[in-house]
Amino acid sequence: TIPWCATRVEPVSNEPRLYGYCNNNCQVSESGVPVTTTTGSSTTATTTNGGSSTTATTTNTGSSTTATTTTTGFLTNVSTTNTGSSTTTVTANTGSATTAATTNAGSSTTVSTTNGGSSTTATTTNTGSSTTAATTNAGSSTTVSTTNGGSSTTATTTNGGSSTTVTTTNGGSSTTVSATNTGSSTTATTTNGGSSTTATTATTGSSTTTETTNAGSSTTANATTIGSSNTTTTSNTGSSKTAATTNGGSSTTISAISTEVISSTKTMSGKSSITVLSTMTNATSG
Repeated sequence: TIPWCATRVEPVSNEPRLYGYCNNNCQVSESGVPVTTTTGSSTTATTTNGGSSTTATTTNTGSSTTATTTTTGFLTNVSTTNTGSSTTTVTANTGSATTAATTNAGSSTTVSTTNGGSSTTATTTNTGSSTTAATTNAGSSTTVSTTNGGSSTTATTTNGGSSTTVTTTNGGSSTTVSATNTGSSTTATTTNGGSSTTATTATTGSSTTTETTNAGSSTTANATTIGSSNTTTTSNTGSSKTAATTNGGSSTTISAISTEVISSTKTMSGKSSITVLSTMTNATSG
């Protein structure tokens, strides 16, 4: 067994064991980086590294692709491209930075990233049915960007550090963005051309910003903060819009513009100021 190989192999027949050469069954370089390409059914790349950097690149045109990377060093990069059915990327990093980029033209894409270090970035592009991006970060910043042209998109982000940014664009049916942050700022931006959009943001830090734009049927924006300021901006050209905001901090501002049916705004504040702007051009005010 050669230590830096991913699988148990024998040396090339004409070479001494001390050279550390692998035969064709082991597609691994001396740096410990696996490069796997298959056009068959399944591809699995598993890498464990206690050193500085780990890079796993997997390309699969078959059914399923699984890339699992664990590193305790500085940098982890996982890049997976799959044109088959499902892609699963699981990355755990206790070092500085974690980057997971997944592109899938098949049915479902799941990206789960856990980082105890400084920054976590998860970028997912899916033209199939469903996309799920779940990111947990105890460090400084978390960024989740999800683009889906299929049916549903779900982005869930939990951050105990400074800032959380969730950006979701969906041209399909439903989009759900949930962001929870106990640090300084939380930003959730959702654009949906389909049926329904739900943005839920909770923060105990300084500021919360929720922006939702929906050209479809219904839009719901719920923002709760016990910090300083809360801003909810909702634009809807479809049927109904509901913006509910609860704030125990200083100021609450709600801007609601509806060009159809009805616009409803509810605000509760236990502190300084409340500002409500409502414009209805083709509706009855209740």
